[in-house]
Amino acid sequence: MDRRDPLLRAACRISRRLGGGDGTVEPPHRRGWRAPDPAAAAAEFEAGCGAAARAGRRLSLALARGWSAAGGHAVEEAARAAARVRALARELGPPRRPAAASPRAVLDDLRQLGDEFGGRVRVDLRGGAVVATTEPIVLRDTPLGPFAISLGLSGLSGRPGSECFECEALDPNPASANPSVTHPHVQAGALCAGDAAAPIATALAEGRVCDAFCLVRAVLRTYNPASAYASLDDWEARECGDCGRSVPADRVCYCDRCDRELCDGCTTCCDGCGAPCCGGCLERDDEAGTDCCPDCRSSCERCRRSFQVTGGDGVGDGGDLCPGCRADADADADADADADADGDGDGDGDGDGDGVGEAGSWAGRLVAPEGSPADGGTGDDRGGSGATDAAAPHLVTAPPAANAVEAPAPAAGDRPAA
Repeated sequence: MDRRDPLLRAACRISRRLGGGDGTVEPPHRRGWRAPDPAAAAAEFEAGCGAAARAGRRLSLALARGWSAAGGHAVEEAARAAARVRALARELGPPRRPAAASPRAVLDDLRQLGDEFGGRVRVDLRGGAVVATTEPIVLRDTPLGPFAISLGLSGLSGRPGSECFECEALDPNPASANPSVTHPHVQAGALCAGDAAAPIATALAEGRVCDAFCLVRAVLRTYNPASAYASLDDWEARECGDCGRSVPADRVCYCDRCDRELCDGCTTCCDGCGAPCCGGCLERDDEAGTDCCPDCRSSCERCRRSFQVTGGDGVGDGGDLCPGCRADADADADADADADADGDGDGDGDGDGDGVGEAGSWAGRLVAPEGSPADGGTGDDRGGSGATDAAAPHLVTAPPAANAVEAPAPAAGDRPAA
């Protein structure tokens, strides 16, 4: 046998921790036990036996006379008295523990442990631990991954039990509500063995290391809702980003803008595009009574109102104005267009700024013909006396249009029309 074999060295350590390595029963004084005072112990034991006897007689009397209520009280009293007598009997004798297994027996157990776990066993002498790896654990269709079960050898010196084991998730899938819970019965590596705690402690005390590991693995393979750190029903639940409630994985909603996980009650659809959003991504337009996401809303440049941008009516396009400010802007633009039509801003269309049109400025103006006395001439230019004709002015009603065709000048001697 190779003394450098890690399994052999671990077997020797385990045997020494459990009972000295020679297979003898550990002496009482090494466990801190002291013998009780014989007289006091005998008196207390006799008193306990007397109380149990009295409770037994009262129970018999109640049953004989059909007193059900009194019989129930008598049964409880008798049970307490009997338990006290048994406890006193254990205290009178020295504490005993099973004979520790020899190093060879522990070595055989460690080799069997390798067979049970498919060779996935290693000995960490520096860390003082024996580690066995389980297969991937799946409970109620919830994958939890494989676990490394580690037995700390230093814990075997006291009262060995399930607390000597540490269970580490190698491919953790922790509970969503508590990342330290990697298994319904494992929190921060500590195992809650439940009903298996007593068998595990007995197996370790007797040096049956393989049995202890198998019991721990059995706990990892089972699920007890009554003693679970986290329920498998809520294992993959998510936390609502708005209200903080726990939401089952199949009922989680997501914000279409920030990908926040939400519950049904905190999910609101955008009134513009209908996408589900969280409360932080929606903004309320009190005037229109709508809630819009960032893609469907804009801020008015004039009044700073947040309003819904609609695709068909042009609201929000070309200037980012709300409907009210857009209407005001259109009215102002129409007024400016009317004012700019005449170029001078007076609206009469003649461009002179006097507010009177061209027709009004020419109407009724009398113009004397050229060469008449009114024009300073003699009236003799056309060969006649011209007294009557020269004195007759003519009425000009309007200036010729810019694009009008000029009429041909009258021939010499022609008289102008009256």
